[in-house]
Amino acid sequence: MAVEKMTKKQKFEMLKALVADNAMLVEFIDHEIELLDKKKSNSNAKANEKMEQAVEVVFKALEKAGVAVQASELIAKGGLDMLANESGVVSTQKVSAMLKKLVDGGRVEKFTDKKKTFFRVKAE
Repeated sequence: MAVEKMTKKQKFEMLKALVADNAMLVEFIDHEIELLDKKKSNSNAKANEKMEQAVEVVFKALEKAGVAVQASELIAKGGLDMLANESGVVSTQKVSAMLKKLVDGGRVEKFTDKKKTFFRVKAE
């Protein structure tokens, strides 16, 4: 049976319950919880912004290709340097994830031909 690790916020909530009669400590704990929440929301906002930029880079590369392509072909055409990992490699999985977001958003269509998956910009 695995023991779940408590988060810092959960620990502060427990401490708050223990010192509920001490207004000064409750105020301090509430402030610490607020800081934790703010830190989490800031990191999520930064990650979401970076993800949106990556999706746009993939969309522009797909537009530039002008034809239906596979994720690996899109990488070969270049222009996706923003998606490169530490060693400078752009992974097919990462590009596929961005393409999926574009398909889900209705900007790109996905189709299969002879067991190969292709993507193209949706005709308007």
